[in-house]
Amino acid sequence: MSATIWGQAEEFWTTDEEAETEAEEEEEPLKSRPPWLVEFDEKRAEIEDSGFVGSAAGFASNAGLAVPEFRVLPRDGRTSPLRDGAPAATTPEPRAVRKKWVIENGQSVADFETRLPKERRAIVHPFELDDFQKRAVLHVEANEHVIVCAHTSAGKTVVAEYAIALAQRRKLRAIYTSPIKALSNQKFREFSKLFESVGIITGDVHINKDAQCLIMTTEILRNLLYRNDPMLGQLGCVIYDEVHYVNDEERGVVWEESIILMPQNVPMVMLSATVPNYLQFAQWVGTTKRREVFVVSTTHRPTPLHHYLFIQKKRYQIMDDKGRFNAHCYNAIYNDIRNSKPAAAAGNAGGKHTGSGGKQTGKQTGSGGKQTGAGIQTGKLQTAEAKARSERYHLQEYMDYLQKSDGLPVVVFCFSRKKCEQYASDLPGLKVMTNENRNRCRVFMTQSLQSLNEEDRELPQIKFIRQLAEKGVGVHHGGLLPIVKEMTEIMFSCNMIYVLFATETFAMGVNTPARSVLLSAIKKHDGRNTRLLKGTEYIQMAGRAGRRGLDTEGSVYIFSPSIEPPPSADVHHILSSKAHPLQSKFRLTLSMLLSLVTRQSIKPSDLISKSFLESKRAQELPTIQRDLNLLKKKIDNMEPINCIFGTDPAIEEYVDTEIRCRKLSTRIYQHLYQSRYQDEIFCPGRVALVHSTGISVDTSYGVLLYQETATSSVNRMHTLPQDDDDILTEDLPKFTFLILTTEYDHDHQQNPMVTDKACDKTGLSKFTPKAPITVEGSGFFGTVNQTHDRARDIEVAISKGPGAYISCNQYVVLKHVPLNRLSTLMDAVIELPREQWAVSAEAASPATDATATPSLMGIPIKTKVNKRKAAAAAAAAAAAAVSPSEPSSGFTLSSERVNWVRTATSLDSTLQEKEVRPYTLPAKVKTLPMDQVLAAAEHAKIAEGLLKMQCHNCPNRERNVAYRLRQLDVLREIDRLEFLMSTESLELMPDFEAKLEVLKNRGFVDSESNAITLKGRAACEMLTADEIALTEALFDHQFQHLSVASIAAVVSAFVVPECTTLPDLNLDEMTSIVMDKVQHVHEDIGRELRDRIPHFDLETWSGYCNPNFGPVAFLWATGIPFSKLVERCQLHEGTIVRAIVRLDEQIKKIRNVCHLIGNLELKKTFCEVSEAIHRDIVFANSLYLQ
Repeated sequence: MSATIWGQAEEFWTTDEEAETEAEEEEEPLKSRPPWLVEFDEKRAEIEDSGFVGSAAGFASNAGLAVPEFRVLPRDGRTSPLRDGAPAATTPEPRAVRKKWVIENGQSVADFETRLPKERRAIVHPFELDDFQKRAVLHVEANEHVIVCAHTSAGKTVVAEYAIALAQRRKLRAIYTSPIKALSNQKFREFSKLFESVGIITGDVHINKDAQCLIMTTEILRNLLYRNDPMLGQLGCVIYDEVHYVNDEERGVVWEESIILMPQNVPMVMLSATVPNYLQFAQWVGTTKRREVFVVSTTHRPTPLHHYLFIQKKRYQIMDDKGRFNAHCYNAIYNDIRNSKPAAAAGNAGGKHTGSGGKQTGKQTGSGGKQTGAGIQTGKLQTAEAKARSERYHLQEYMDYLQKSDGLPVVVFCFSRKKCEQYASDLPGLKVMTNENRNRCRVFMTQSLQSLNEEDRELPQIKFIRQLAEKGVGVHHGGLLPIVKEMTEIMFSCNMIYVLFATETFAMGVNTPARSVLLSAIKKHDGRNTRLLKGTEYIQMAGRAGRRGLDTEGSVYIFSPSIEPPPSADVHHILSSKAHPLQSKFRLTLSMLLSLVTRQSIKPSDLISKSFLESKRAQELPTIQRDLNLLKKKIDNMEPINCIFGTDPAIEEYVDTEIRCRKLSTRIYQHLYQSRYQDEIFCPGRVALVHSTGISVDTSYGVLLYQETATSSVNRMHTLPQDDDDILTEDLPKFTFLILTTEYDHDHQQNPMVTDKACDKTGLSKFTPKAPITVEGSGFFGTVNQTHDRARDIEVAISKGPGAYISCNQYVVLKHVPLNRLSTLMDAVIELPREQWAVSAEAASPATDATATPSLMGIPIKTKVNKRKAAAAAAAAAAAAVSPSEPSSGFTLSSERVNWVRTATSLDSTLQEKEVRPYTLPAKVKTLPMDQVLAAAEHAKIAEGLLKMQCHNCPNRERNVAYRLRQLDVLREIDRLEFLMSTESLELMPDFEAKLEVLKNRGFVDSESNAITLKGRAACEMLTADEIALTEALFDHQFQHLSVASIAAVVSAFVVPECTTLPDLNLDEMTSIVMDKVQHVHEDIGRELRDRIPHFDLETWSGYCNPNFGPVAFLWATGIPFSKLVERCQLHEGTIVRAIVRLDEQIKKIRNVCHLIGNLELKKTFCEVSEAIHRDIVFANSLYLQ
């Protein structure tokens, strides 16, 4: 078999066999392409273009190139050239793991003219392409996925134009998607001038649907992909403009859906603004499509930006075109302010002022504050009116400066619609606005409004905009009529108006750059509170400054409405902040689930797993699969444990029982540790049985030296299978114990119980009785030996009985012993040396005074100490050559060893001479919670059964237990990896299952076959905020007896969620009843979802059905003129138009649903509704489409 390869295959692929020996191999960068492929690229265009790029061998045979053939070797699946003319292997594709799908292209394009001469290009531009444009064009020629990241106005559209031209030359279709209708309309106008066959499909516009170049919104493309629409046939490429819209909270999911659903063989060209994690996004696209994705980026701006503060008729550069912040400019600003104060005072000495601030006396103080020479108040207690006058005055200063310095046209970004209109109204006529320009504006506006009826042409908003335009000023915000916004955009781009006051949505919409940009503030109200601008917002707005080919630089000004500059820290934060990284906004909607169930070619779990949200998991899956295969082989190679008794229960049951026993005891100890008697129970000197820690193969006696406060040390232990109530965590309290052990066995290394690497690092082979060492708590869980056969009030662990102790001649100080390593707390508390108490105090304050004898419940514990043995041990410790690993500060090495020897001697003597019993809870501690009492009772029962098992007395018990625990480690890791490989590990799978259950309960999906029902198919056509409730109303015949206006009112509740309450407008009784029923169904669905999904946002869901716009829709459907409607509802004209256009789109969808379910009478009614609302200025044709 043959395959087209970039670079050597070994650099990209890792087979399962290689993974076993190269598990930690790092990713290798893409090497240079082989010479034969470079030569192939140079000659490929000479071959007749067949529409698609075929295999390398196919092209090479026509070009006369010697291309090595590639095959898959059966041994390891590598791809390599055939040798000695051997036939190609017919084995299946290798089970390979792609390491890296994204390739960032920064190669030189000096040979661009040679590789792609003008006569072979699909389109020739009248200017020299930038390097990033050339790289992108070469990838488009090669039918490759390419992501272009560049600044605003850098020229990304050139790449889109080439992709469209190439598709048309190959007789294929190109689809261009944009995030908003306005941008789609603008691109339709631009592309219609370049290409012959151009069409557009948006919600309310369908022009030339069979064109070779189709422009549409991303939602339209998503819907076509779900339906497998024939329109997608013969698709040559898809262009995603503004792909960084994937960050949009509401609509970002649409980009992810369309990319996932896109056929794998369709090349995608993605245009994006500069974002910091574009390589991560490209890697996700490549992983999803299983194809290389080439990234072309540039940080160069063809028109460099300079950033300024504008204070008192003067600009101060705060950042240059290299992004260097100039903090020293603030010194210059304050110096100028100080120097201007004497002049201001002299101006005020005249007593009266007639500047823009009105009449003011020179001596006026108090709330008015000081006066500038222009009569502007600058005191701290300015009134709202004075502040507005100050803003108007300084804004006029700024406009005068721009006119004199040739800084027009300018976009002034305001952060409210009211501010835009207020600033525009207050601004006087511009001096640069000549009579010729004024006449051009009048003629253009008259022609643009010609399609409107006379009454609509006299709307107050239209009159207002015309008056502003005649003085060279424009306004652009969401409350304007669409035709007015388009009229303003065209006039601004054609230099008929010079100052445009706009909200920030203008920066994200149509491409209309200016020479200068002014930010009226550095803070905005985001609907909840006032905050600083984000870096992404500033970059987006500032990017509008500087017109390529017209300006040598773009200027960005930060406006201060007073003589004081904004805080330096705030300005620095905004200017130095980077763009917000791309983040997945993927979520499962009910309409998405219905579409997936309808399509059936892709599972919902597959869609979730391929989302950008799961991109990290998807990239790790190959490694997880590799590790899983290795572990399965490892567990298969582990021999089963043979029981020497040949009877049940086996060691597996024995280990499981002991693990459960220890969990119960640890739970009880946890409760005691958290009680008020903690210091009394876990006091220094407390004797305890400690589970095996790697030093000994058995449960060992020890004495608690002190409790540790720091828990940073890693607690190495075997990881046991975790239950829901598992308490084996590293967050448990830790202690330092002195442990008694028997003579060290040098064959210990051969014992499988200590094969853990953690044990190897402790240096056990060097341990001798004369050289005690301090080690980390590590090793396996040992087992308990015997039980005390006497009854106790509450015994929380199994202990050794009397007479079972064998004198020890070795000890070890063990640090970081977690609470779950305590087998049994004993009733004995031995006296520690005073120095040892001092050491303990450094870590935790002991409950007993340092000079007092340790006691329990006030009763002294008498212990005998073998003085001769202690003295001998102390002398031996003092002469030892090996020192403790972490000697305590403040003591000499020998003194600490002497203390340890004394403590070990005391403990050994106590155990020999006294019967040490398990600790009995005092009466005041016995009041345990009921769950702890039940746990203690269950623990006692399990412990009793544990002793009756054959394995408990088996001579091979310790070895078999350790071996079984290693098996459990591997099995638990296999379970974890299998879970990660399964769909159950997907973050949104619980949401999917819950929402699917809701759809089944309501009859949208068949509960047995999971097939879509008729009701579900109807809901698929709705695509509203809540298509479920709307479909329920349709199937419940709620619309059957309503009037045309009433139907419009009810349906509007699902398409205009942002409308506020309109107290002066009400619905009739019949319409209100149906509206209430529909709302009730909507709320029921929300509660049902909330019951199944704990994090479900019920408040947001409630807003998806909003009846407030209902009266407006009702009035419009009755035929009321638009001017009267605006007067009655007091809403912005643009808001009304958008809502009615959406309503009309939804009415048409319901009309189609009525046809689908066979209700022709209701279909006729909805046709009448559409006719009633589809009229006048609301549906005026776009100027871009004329």
